[in-house]
Amino acid sequence: LKAREAALLDAAEANAAVQARIFSAVQKILAARSFEHLIGIINDELPEMLALESVALAVESGDKLPGKSEAAGVVVLKPEIVNILIDIGRDVELLTDHAGDPMLFGTDAGAVRSVALLRLKFGAGAPPGLLALGSAEADGFDPNQGTELLSLMARVLERCIKRWLGLTS
Repeated sequence: LKAREAALLDAAEANAAVQARIFSAVQKILAARSFEHLIGIINDELPEMLALESVALAVESGDKLPGKSEAAGVVVLKPEIVNILIDIGRDVELLTDHAGDPMLFGTDAGAVRSVALLRLKFGAGAPPGLLALGSAEADGFDPNQGTELLSLMARVLERCIKRWLGLTS
């Protein structure tokens, strides 16, 4: 009974820690002063805030994105890649003991051992995007874990990107 109680308390503490990290990340995303600042937060601050090896923001495009978006840290994906990576009808895909994809994580891919993929929807006529979270732990993401907090973070990020790019709907 004591062992079960200790395991339950450990799980509750771990859940509270994850919740606090996600809420801090959401607050940081909402505080972005510009689109470029938002990209910097995603690439430079979220990995440490969320205790991850790597975080990548990606968007589908048949062409290179305008301006210096790739240099600024936005990964360009070929059309339909998001639907290949995340089953149609789902917005989150969690992969345990899964190597990082260099297409998403670049040079950090070798250190990624589990992945969370979050679909980003920017509205009618806009290409889909993806937030890829890479953990160095093989069990950092598990298909059996809840995805509500990750979904919340993805929806907030979506809205912030739409706001900074002037997208409606």
